[in-house]
Amino acid sequence: MSATALPAGHALRRPVLDDLPEVYRLLVAHDVSVLGFPDLTEDDLRDEFTEPGFDPVTDGWLALDADGVAVGYAWACRKGTSADVDIDFYVHPDADPGLGGCLLTVVERRAGEIGRELGHGRIRAMVGCYRVALGEAALLAERGYTVVTTFHRMRVTLDGDLADLADLADLAGPPVPSGVTVRVCGTDEDLLRAAHGVKEVAFRGHFGTVPQSFDEWYGHFAKRSSTDWSQVWYAEFDDEPAAMLLATNAFVETDNAGYVQALGVHPRARGKGLAKLLLRISFAEMSRRGRTSAMLGVDTNNASGALSLYESVGMRPVLEIDVWRKAITLG
Repeated sequence: MSATALPAGHALRRPVLDDLPEVYRLLVAHDVSVLGFPDLTEDDLRDEFTEPGFDPVTDGWLALDADGVAVGYAWACRKGTSADVDIDFYVHPDADPGLGGCLLTVVERRAGEIGRELGHGRIRAMVGCYRVALGEAALLAERGYTVVTTFHRMRVTLDGDLADLADLADLAGPPVPSGVTVRVCGTDEDLLRAAHGVKEVAFRGHFGTVPQSFDEWYGHFAKRSSTDWSQVWYAEFDDEPAAMLLATNAFVETDNAGYVQALGVHPRARGKGLAKLLLRISFAEMSRRGRTSAMLGVDTNNASGALSLYESVGMRPVLEIDVWRKAITLG
């Protein structure tokens, strides 16, 4: 069977919202076979289906076996107007192993179409792959992808013994240093715009980051079921924008964990302990809400020293996700 041919008796069609439960069962089976546990909720999947910039009618595929059962799912999604296109594919552990190559082919083709729609002559297709998903990694390597960075999902326990972590010992909330003002954004648009502005400057040039307008950033999170604007903090230093932290409820259902989605410090405010301060404040709030741990994802090649910062507050890696990339010239 060629890399583009479907296994005998299989068919591809576009997914629709009514397919969510079946697609979710497929993804759970995939995750359990690879990780030993499901790594998303059905609400997470619904958020992905309704993500701005993604349309399952043009950007998604569902693979059905001879009995009409969903055994594969794949998608492609643009990253703003950049030449980077995120793609992914999932195959049920009991399905024909050749299905993965077929799904990878169709999402690469769609990634190329997205690139042409945006006026690019060359794109970079990017896939996040669990380090332990050896079969998927082997397929990506065979198809010309290479690992360009690794993200660690990190965790710290909030209900355990934190006596050795002096910075976190007081989960009632740390004192705020002189000259620093920290505010909860909530639904205050001015504060959210200020936090977004810091995020844009702080993450400029970081791997995989593309510029977002405030409306794009707000629209992305406003539609996600895990967003809680009362967990967005904005800090000023000497009355100047300095730092922001956005936490969500992404892992509350599965892990009873708070999740730090984004933490950024303006370049002019770095070296003043603001990142650690906002982490401590967010951890205190998570603990107050009954969360037993806090998690976040970090690019291990981050030049700002983020990995060392998170290790300094007791966070340890619990999952590794390699980012594989392939440049594709468009004819």
